[in-house]
Parts: sequence; structure tokens; C-alpha cells
Amino acid sequence: MLALLLMGLLISALDVKEVLAQSPVPVISGPALSNQATIDVTIDFDDSSRAILASEIGNPAKVEIVGGTAGGKVSQNSPQDTVWLVTITRSGGNSDVNVTVHSGWYQDEAENWNLDASKVFIYDDFAPDIGITNLDISKTVVGLGYSLNINVTIANQGDYTETSNATAYANTTIIASQNVTLTAGNSTTVTFTWNTTGFAYGNYTLSAYALPVPGETDTTDNNYTSSIPVHVGVPGDVSSPTIGVYDGTTNMRDIQYLILLFNTNPSSPNWKPNADINNDGTVNMRDIQIAILNFNKHE
Repeated sequence: MLALLLMGLLISALDVKEVLAQSPVPVISGPALSNQATIDVTIDFDDSSRAILASEIGNPAKVEIVGGTAGGKVSQNSPQDTVWLVTITRSGGNSDVNVTVHSGWYQDEAENWNLDASKVFIYDDFAPDIGITNLDISKTVVGLGYSLNINVTIANQGDYTETSNATAYANTTIIASQNVTLTAGNSTTVTFTWNTTGFAYGNYTLSAYALPVPGETDTTDNNYTSSIPVHVGVPGDVSSPTIGVYDGTTNMRDIQYLILLFNTNPSSPNWKPNADINNDGTVNMRDIQIAILNFNKHE
């Protein structure tokens, strides 16, 4: 009887060893190269032949992150769960992230695990970079209560698609904002319309700012300021003898100036955008009428 009992125990021990030999080693996968703030990592205890024993994935299985922090697992570590999805958050700089999974039966009193897997995820040293490369103003003088266009060119100088928020300013006052998504190496021009209603007479400095994207370190080119001031004056005061210099009054010099430019548009060789008072793309009777209605008014 004792012999049979000992033989049974031996067979049980051999069965345990056989189970251990078949225990799945976790496979870690994810993006090999990334400069994103977070990455999704898959941990797969692939085992199609049988269910994973609770003891084989630990009590519970342990995920160690070096260089970053782990987010929540999509699934819990029960015997039925063979795949986990862990979000790794970059801890800063260009540091690599080493994901180590400890699982399985304890193999010694120090509680070392017998089924280990590890993978390093590399962060690209090329940091994301959004910049504003140009700011173009449609005119240098605008009648109070009327509009002008501001064309802002934004470039993605990095290696990945990025979304930034671009904002245009008149001095320190926000004119408008817009989200811009750009693929790597490409640029686009966004047009903002500045309606001067509610502003005071005077010169204004126009600028644009692109909000830095996650991981961006070069922010010196995120701001662009125009070197040419825009004058907000009396509607119709457009016959400046020098750019940016106006006499502050709408008079016959302005009306004569508008008549000489009558029916001109951006394709005309003598196009003067300041004469397009209502910003409709043509100098016509509507502009002359605005000047007449403001005749002899001054700042």
C-alpha cells in the first residue's frame, strides 16, 4: 500500500513538472520606435492548448516598467485572461522604456519567478516640432469696424503627425484660434479674419502662436510677430503717402485715391489692398460710399 502511495506521489510530481514545462512564456509587443507621450504594449500569454493556470501567471502576475509608468490593464489577471494591454506613459526626456513581465510559479524562497519576459521600447531622439514659418497681412490699414485677413503658415518639422492649436493676436488680444493637424514634414496656411469692431484707433502689432505639442522642446519658432504694424483708423482714410502714415481724416484725397483705383482687384497690376475698405476683394462704389459717409471724420 505504501509503495502504491509513493508511486502516486511520484506520478503527481512528474505531472506538475510536465505542466511547468508547458507553461507559456509571455510575449511583449508594441511599437519598436516612437516619440509619442504614450504607447500601448501588449502582453500575450499565448496558450491555445489549454487554459492558463492561476499559478502560472502569478499571484498576481507582475508588470515592471523602467523609464515610464504603466497604465491600467484592459483585462484582469485571471486564469482565463491570456492577453493584457498596458499603456506606458513616457516619464520624460528621450529615455527608453523597459517592460518586464514576471509570472509563473515561485522557484525559490526569494520569490523569484520562473517565467520572465522583457522588451525595451525605444523613444526616437528626434523630438516633435511645430513652428510658424510666416505671417502675412492682407492690408496695413483698416477702417474701424471693418476687417482684414491674417494668413499664418504652420509647419510640422517632426517625424509624426501632430495636432496643434494656432492663435492670432492683435497686440495681446486674441483674434481667433484654430486646431491644425499636420502630417510629418508638411505645412499649411490658416486664414484668420480680424474684425476691428470694438478696438480703438491706433497701430497694432499682429502675431501668431502655435501651442507646443507633447514632447516638443524647441519652442522658439512657435511664435511669429509681424514687423509691419497695422493701423486702425477712420474708414476711408486710405491715401497714406508712406506705409503706416495716415493723416487721421477721411477727405477728398482719399476719395480721389479710390477713384483712381476703381474696379481693381488682387489680379490688377496696380492693386492696393488698403483701398478695399470693406475687404470684398474689389475697389468699387461700395468703398467710395464708405469714404463719403465718413467724410471729414477724424481720429
